[in-house]
Amino acid sequence: MSGTWSAKTQRRYASREQLGTGEGPYRETLDWKWDGLFESVGTFVGMAILATEQHLYWVKSGPPVAQAPVSVSASAWAGTPDSGSFSGAFHGAHPPSVPVEISEEPPKSCVVGASQTTTGMLHVVAQLGRAAFGVVLLPASAVKVGRNRLWHLREPIASRLSPELQRLLTRGRSGGIKLMD
Repeated sequence: MSGTWSAKTQRRYASREQLGTGEGPYRETLDWKWDGLFESVGTFVGMAILATEQHLYWVKSGPPVAQAPVSVSASAWAGTPDSGSFSGAFHGAHPPSVPVEISEEPPKSCVVGASQTTTGMLHVVAQLGRAAFGVVLLPASAVKVGRNRLWHLREPIASRLSPELQRLLTRGRSGGIKLMD
């Protein structure tokens, strides 16, 4: 996994009530993005996971590839960069963004994970404040791609897992669970 940071400012609506109106007032936002790439000798799929202290969100990636894009992004209102939003994406899998506290601009406050990973293990791509974005990579030989390009774990492997993990890895494209109240 390797990647680089970029930053830009944008004008956005000042409130939700303005959505679709095309009218101001507008506020400046600061957007930071880290774009990276997972590369492998063999093909793979993965599951994008975004976790906070209270929630865990997961989304399955697209079908098997040998190279897959990965990114993390953070946004904050200009002038008040202490709070913002954080999210990640992996090969077509986009979990929701979550609110975070930002102590410094993300290239300094966002910890990007190690450059190498192992299939079947959670790889933390980046962490910002109390939110973390990670990916679990699986070899293409472990999955079967079905309708609508949705993959699921092959039966001989899935049958060895707990019922909860079986549902997660054999049915559905995305989901989330509340970890605590």
